[in-house]
Amino acid sequence: VKENNIVEIIQWVLLIVIISIVIIYFILKKNTQLSNEIISRKSIEKELEDTLELFNLGETILFKWKNDNVWSIEYSSKNTKNVLGYNKSEFMNENIRYSDLIHKEDISRVIEEVHQNIEKDSFMHKPYRVKTLNKDYIWVSDTTKIIKDQYGNVTYFLGYIRDITKEINQQSELEISHQNLLKSEKLAALGQLLANIAHEINSPLGAIKSSVESASTELSYFISNYSNVVKSFTHNEEKIFTNIVDKIIANNEFVSSAQERIFKKETMSFLKEKNLENPRIVSDKLTRLKIYDKNEIEDVFPLLLHSNSDEIFKMLLLISKLYTSNHNIKEAINSSTKTILALKSYAHSVDDTKSVTLKPLKESLDTVLTIYNNKLKYNVNLIYEVEELDPIKANHDELMQVWTNIIHNALYAMDNQGDLIIKAYAQNSTQVVEITDSGVGMTNEIKEKIFDPFFTTKPTGVGSGLGLDIIQNIILKLDGKIEVESEVGVGTTFRVILPF
Repeated sequence: VKENNIVEIIQWVLLIVIISIVIIYFILKKNTQLSNEIISRKSIEKELEDTLELFNLGETILFKWKNDNVWSIEYSSKNTKNVLGYNKSEFMNENIRYSDLIHKEDISRVIEEVHQNIEKDSFMHKPYRVKTLNKDYIWVSDTTKIIKDQYGNVTYFLGYIRDITKEINQQSELEISHQNLLKSEKLAALGQLLANIAHEINSPLGAIKSSVESASTELSYFISNYSNVVKSFTHNEEKIFTNIVDKIIANNEFVSSAQERIFKKETMSFLKEKNLENPRIVSDKLTRLKIYDKNEIEDVFPLLLHSNSDEIFKMLLLISKLYTSNHNIKEAINSSTKTILALKSYAHSVDDTKSVTLKPLKESLDTVLTIYNNKLKYNVNLIYEVEELDPIKANHDELMQVWTNIIHNALYAMDNQGDLIIKAYAQNSTQVVEITDSGVGMTNEIKEKIFDPFFTTKPTGVGSGLGLDIIQNIILKLDGKIEVESEVGVGTTFRVILPF
């Protein structure tokens, strides 16, 4: 029995030793794991500290705003001083309210953006301006996370703001460079058109000068002789004379030379039937006075048979010529005015590149075609089919540059002769302008490059290679697109598609 007890004791001792060894092993293993975790955690903490230190050297501030009326500052990162000039403790002072630091022109929009996005977990503000300690303003981007309690009430806002002043300034400089480039292209196009514009103004001025000189002489004769002519009239003759004058004033219809010859021949035959003397001379006078109808000719017979008939019809032709001169002057003035207004509109577009207005596309197309009228009216067959379209909200001054560039290129490709087809129509939720020429066309290789900056097929000094790149950017800004179809020897179509 005693030996059995000893064996049993030894077994228990061995079991305890084994258990102790196992426990010690697991304790040592756990200690090693804990030691590794501590080392790892310290390493992570060091990395976090280094990252935070690096973060604090940057231009991004971590923040925590209270959800109160003034967005009181509850926390901000140490680099607040680098960005806004405030020490962290100063910035978190209750006397500083973040809403007071936002520029007065931006604050209402920023508040509205918060209200619009309050149901989201996070959102990003559009850039706005914040006042620094030294009273300067910087541009910031603001990404905000909305923190809510268990009932869904907003308790505070977490997020970060980043100084983007340099980016905004660079963007502004790029925009200025782009606008200057656009302006230079417009001025270059305007320079190319000046000769045509000068011709468009000079031609009506010449017509005015000629009409005025002619009218001066004729008016002098009219004043001197009118009373002598009419004093011999009977009441009926005076009435006939007045009716002819009224018709001269009212009738401005154009009669071609071919039609005039036909009328003159018919009138002369009728006068011969009536046995009137000098039917050829009389028919010429009546035709110039646009008296063609046989009943009208019979009505004026008393004047034709009058003893002073030559002077009477000389006076009537003089009145007709005066009114023709007056009509020509009016037409010349209207033509010049139209050209000058188009030029003024185009010149205005050179200086004003940010004006967004609601206008029909036809207005800008009409302006450009007026400026190009001298190039179009001789050897170009213009087909202009523009539907009555709803006004479209866009920068129509920039659209004018689009039409100018495409039409200029079309005329160049056609060598200023051939067919030019301009169409504007609605298609689904877009408005489309198509400009087709009968020029030389393009190969696929050239067509793929035409929108590349500085690519041009024109000789040196004729084209900069920037025009199509600029107009493509104008169209893209309007969320539109531009398509090109071309066939060598047939022509090219540019299709501008704009949403409205």
